Amino acid sequence: RRLLRRPAGLAGRPAGRPRLELKCSPPGTGHSASITPPSTMSAARSGGVVDTVRRYSGSQHNSRRDNYSQFDAADTAGDDAKRDFDAARERGDTAQWHDVLFTALFVANLLAFAAVNAYAFASSGAAPDFDDARPLPTLGSGVLLRLGGCVVALAVLAVALAAVALAATLHFPVITGFVAYGVIIAYSVTLAVVAVASGAWYVAIVGALMVAFQLLLAYQFYLFRHMAAALLGTLRTVAARHQGIWATLAVSMVVTLLWSALFAALLPPAFVVFTGPAAYVVYVYYSFTYFWVAQVIGNVFFMTMSGSVASWYFATSDADTVAQPTLGAARRALTYSFGSICFGSLLVALLQTLRRVLSIVRRANTNNVFIAVLACIADCILGCIEYLLRFFNKYVYVIIASYGVSYCTGAKKTLSMLGPAGFSMIVNHNVVVAIAFASYLAAAITCAVAGYGLAVAALPIVELRWPTAALGAALGGFIVSNSFAVPDAGATTLLVNYLCAPGQLRVRDADAFARFDSAMGSPDLGAPV
Repeated sequence: RRLLRRPAGLAGRPAGRPRLELKCSPPGTGHSASITPPSTMSAARSGGVVDTVRRYSGSQHNSRRDNYSQFDAADTAGDDAKRDFDAARERGDTAQWHDVLFTALFVANLLAFAAVNAYAFASSGAAPDFDDARPLPTLGSGVLLRLGGCVVALAVLAVALAAVALAATLHFPVITGFVAYGVIIAYSVTLAVVAVASGAWYVAIVGALMVAFQLLLAYQFYLFRHMAAALLGTLRTVAARHQGIWATLAVSMVVTLLWSALFAALLPPAFVVFTGPAAYVVYVYYSFTYFWVAQVIGNVFFMTMSGSVASWYFATSDADTVAQPTLGAARRALTYSFGSICFGSLLVALLQTLRRVLSIVRRANTNNVFIAVLACIADCILGCIEYLLRFFNKYVYVIIASYGVSYCTGAKKTLSMLGPAGFSMIVNHNVVVAIAFASYLAAAITCAVAGYGLAVAALPIVELRWPTAALGAALGGFIVSNSFAVPDAGATTLLVNYLCAPGQLRVRDADAFARFDSAMGSPDLGAPV
């Protein structure tokens, strides 16, 4: 019902192309977006048919003040090269804060977390005593310096691997996609063969199912390959012009590591003070807080990158692009849309906390097979729900970053898009995930081998060789997998805005529009969404 099909006999845009309309409320009355049925968007005129598309642009597209814009484009019949798009921007002077309640809840939880930690530190009096733990080798200053050099070298190697993986993804997306699926299928086959050899038939069955599932995903990517090339190729152009996206990626990794290190430092005093049943309660609360804050951090940076790409999409030319679009997107993510980020992050954090509780129950009932099996099944179900919610939230955040709406409004828009555009949205998500996972495996193995080699060459203590290899695997996997936040956010933003406002891409970049238009109508992909 969301498709507008032009009569096949008319000249101009081919039949079967979508025309969605995003409308905004009058300036000063609040910022909300709605999608109008396509039947109201066409008007007959003498000499041809005019399809009117009204595009809604959020406050991110004004460098001086937050506002919302409307682009009215007339798509006249005839030659595509002669189509004239006259844009009129209606600017508002105010911007609306969304989901403020969840901002207040997030801040209140942080204050409560700080209070619990202050009490734990005051009550413990000092750092906990680990004298009973297994002693570590005594490290001199020279060994510490060499170990630090190994860590720096591994970090540099991981950054280089991430750069290579991103360059391959953005310049050769189709080849990289097929290689990624080949790596994952080989990994799944290896897992199944090893499981059969060791007699672990359940693991073998899971591995066989993974192989079948990855073959299906690879076939879907084959159908989606033209659109993947258009999305990632256009993102390469955007990322070259918006260098702030790469700075955002680097800062996001640093902030994530700092939060994890801080959380690890806060755990020991809490478990010295709280014992017995109280320790379980504190553990669950700490887990919930860690998950919520980690989700908020990741989603703030995701929306920053998404908002920067959306600023490029809704500009009429490079000269029309606002100054410092990435900084503007970050400011909006931390102010007007921060409550929406806290809302979506809270949903995922609750699921993650429930799964952590189930893992505690499973470990505490290893002798009770019935409870252990139930906990395992429940954990599997919650894991599937969490994965679907993460996928759903990604598109909600893109709509929020692009159009400045609340979380609930963005969720409604995402649900409305899943019907006609569900295939493209799902395959786009799977492609980025597949390439990221294959890159993660390659980087983890490479950095692990490099870490072990550096330890053998530079560290005189034999006991440090395998820990250094494990550190290299963790560091390489973390940096490379997190670097794919850029293609994830960028490709998703381009896809969502093309589905909502395809004509705007013709105004912004005619060549990119031609690639998108051809890919969406390719015989492999099927009917245009």
